[in-house]
Formats: sequence, C-alpha cells, structure tokens
Amino acid sequence: MPKLLTFLIVDDEEAILLLLKAYIKNSFNLADVYSAEDGLDAYNKVKEYHPNIIICDYDMPKLNGLDLCRRLRADANFNDIYFIALTGNTDSVIKKEILEAGADDYINKPFNNEEFVYRLRSASRYINLKEKLAEENILLHDIANELESSINDLKAFGYNLLHARMPNSIAKMHNVMGITVWMAKQLNEFDEGQLRDLEIAASLCDCGKISLPDNLVNNPVVLDGMPTDPLMTQVPNLSKDILSKVGRFKDAADILYHLYENFDGTGFPEKQQSWQIPLASRLIRVVSDYLDLLILRKSKAEALDIIKRSSRRFYDNRAVILLEQFLALNAAQESGTREKAIKLHELKEGMVLTRDIITNSGLKIIPNGAVLRAKSIKAIISHNATDAIVGDIYVKD
Repeated sequence: MPKLLTFLIVDDEEAILLLLKAYIKNSFNLADVYSAEDGLDAYNKVKEYHPNIIICDYDMPKLNGLDLCRRLRADANFNDIYFIALTGNTDSVIKKEILEAGADDYINKPFNNEEFVYRLRSASRYINLKEKLAEENILLHDIANELESSINDLKAFGYNLLHARMPNSIAKMHNVMGITVWMAKQLNEFDEGQLRDLEIAASLCDCGKISLPDNLVNNPVVLDGMPTDPLMTQVPNLSKDILSKVGRFKDAADILYHLYENFDGTGFPEKQQSWQIPLASRLIRVVSDYLDLLILRKSKAEALDIIKRSSRRFYDNRAVILLEQFLALNAAQESGTREKAIKLHELKEGMVLTRDIITNSGLKIIPNGAVLRAKSIKAIISHNATDAIVGDIYVKD
C-alpha cells in the first residue's frame, strides 16, 4: 500500500498558500501539508519533516526557489524529494533554468485546480513507483546475499567432498583460483559476473576427477598436451555434469568442459582452438598444468620452462606471460626486491624496468633492466596500439 504523502508549499503570498493547501487537502485528504513563506524557512522545514513533494514559488525572499532546489539536489539526504516550481514567467529561458537546477516539474501561474491536481497526481505516481523500486531493490539485494551464501555453502560442500576423495587437490585448486583471478584482473576483460564464474570454476577445477579409479585420481589429467590415460578424456564431461546440476554454476561448468582444449586444436573434448576456447578456460589451464608439474616434483624454473616451450601450442601466449608475471611478482616479494606495477600513461624517463615488456604476439619490445628514455616510451605506446602489452609494466620502486 502506498505511503501517505507529505507536502511542503513555499510561497510568500498567504493567499496562495491557503489556496494550494485547500487543493491538496481536497485531493489527498490524509496527506500532511506544511508551508513556508521564504526559502530559508522552507529549507529548515525540509530538514525537520523531509516532505515527499515541494511546491515552491520561483521568486522567494532569503533563498529563492532555484537556490533551494539546487541546495536540496546537492544533499544526498534530500535529493529524493519531488520538486515542483511555480512561476509566472513564460520565458523559455527561465523554464530551462528551472529544470537545469534539478526541478522535476514546473507549473505556470496563474493555474487552475484541475491542472494543479493533475501534476500532483503524476508526482504521487512517480513517488510510489520509486518507493516500490527501492523496496524491490532491497529484496533483490537480500536475495543476492542469500544466493551468495548458498553458493559459498555449495563450494564448501564441494571442497569437503573432494577433500575426502582426493585430499592432494584441495591446495592445488585453491592456488589455481588465486592465480587465475589475479591474471584475469590484469587483462581487464572480465565483468563482475564472469570473474565470479572463473573463480568458481578455478576453485573446483579438478572436480571431474572424483570418479576416477584410485590409481588415477591423483594423476594429472594431461601431460605434454595429451591425456595421461584414456579415462582422463571423460574428466571434462564429468566436470560439466557435476557443476551443471547447480543452475548458478552453469557457466563455470562450461569453463571446465573446455579446460583441456589445446590452443592448436589438438585437445579434447571438442578440439577447439585459439579464441574458440573460453578465455577463462585458457587461464585456468595454464595455471593448473604448471601446478601439476610442481606436484610431479619439477622445480619452479623447470615447470615454467616447460609451460613456456608449449606457448601457442597448448596455451594462450597471454596466459603464459601473465603466469610468468605472477611468479616473478611473488619471487620479488619473497626476495625483498622493490618494484611497482604501472600503466602506460605513468611511464617516465629514467625509470628502470624490472621485467621484460612483452606483447600479445609474444614479442619482447623492451628487456628487463632497460632505462626508459623518451624515444623508448614513445615506441612502447606506439607498439601497444597495434600489439597490446600484456599485463602491467614493472619498474624499480
């Protein structure tokens, strides 16, 4: 049921105040109606009563109608008030000025009861609709919070289930999630929903292995781009079947379904290649394979070298570059190396690079250790226009 309305009438003529109050009371008999004879008094009454609708004369002493409207629009506490300006001036410039000040409507003087009430009823419908939308937004917010809680509960359930079946995968999946989310943010190509789907898929990337035999469950799904066992070719289907049972996980299920597609089209299950493979799948894949190599007791350097040798064959080159950047960032933090990530527009002469600058095509345009000069900065910016730089640029702090 719509809430009862509150009106504030502002005019320095008492006869006008009485007339407008009578019009309002006849049409909105349960409404509260307040009045003020100047703009400053009106502003004080706004702070006291917070009316839904203000009907204010254009020419007012102390604080005119336009200034009152501007003051209310500038205050987040009062900019929801529906403001109607009264004016006896027919000049179109004045009317434009009224609307530009933030008024919702204006009524010309002299006016009649019918027109005045019609405008107020329009304002009332607008306010009731706005109230309804606000209530629905609160409800949607509550539903979203409840859904978020349910998603987290489902993820926790999945973790517990996977931990019971393959405890070694939990730490790996947690790391996959952290690294891929960082990589995705560097690319700046994911909206909030897509980033959430990537996070879900990454955190459950090994879920399709849950029904494998005991002798296979802890093995990598692929090595050197090929399944380590014929049964591994079923993992994408199993991942999709498991996650698609939850409606909210549908997009995450699709990401995992394409996780083992190779960049050159030799993977499975659909032999997709290059851009056909979802970007989220490409990011998770390179991280998952790198961590699998560590589990197989390869050193960090050996594992990264294996990944880099397969760039553009099994992996998206950008994903490989971002993985290398993440590992370098971690290594720098562990060693205490002082560096900072900057954007193109922040480049300045004299800065010293702490990492190679590499583009989407894999071209190294400026090497680690180089001192930036005006000419090299211009070349970097120019090259970025046709072959974008992957990730941030790192310089000595």
